[in-house]
Amino acid sequence: MLVPSFIAAAILLTSVPVLAVEKHEPAPRWAKGDLPRHETQPVLPSGQFRGQAAVAYRIAKQMPEVIDQIYCYCRCKENLKHKSLLTCYVDEHASHCEVCITEALMAYDMTLKGKTPAEIEAAVDERYKGRPKAAGHAYPKEKK
Repeated sequence: MLVPSFIAAAILLTSVPVLAVEKHEPAPRWAKGDLPRHETQPVLPSGQFRGQAAVAYRIAKQMPEVIDQIYCYCRCKENLKHKSLLTCYVDEHASHCEVCITEALMAYDMTLKGKTPAEIEAAVDERYKGRPKAAGHAYPKEKK
């Protein structure tokens, strides 16, 4: 079950068509292009989904530089060869995965609160503590 702040963020996102960072308001502490991207395929349009799935696809489309830094704990890296949470949104996988949706909502909520990608990553890791990460998973900042 999602916590109330995620629900509030989802409601806010559905009523506001674009994130603040796309309205030329003060940018977060990171900027597009500063971080290497793993996923290069486009995110599917949110309009083909409903409810929280549509909200999560909209988030992935609007903040790929953040979503691309998050490890997805649904184990899609092992099973589907995904690169990061962003890869879950280039097809319909995330539309029926509670873990993918929850992680995207967390990222959005924390971005609104001014958290950095590293802080978001740490919060996601804490939430799913106990679930192992895939061997060899490298975040964008850990180039090999």
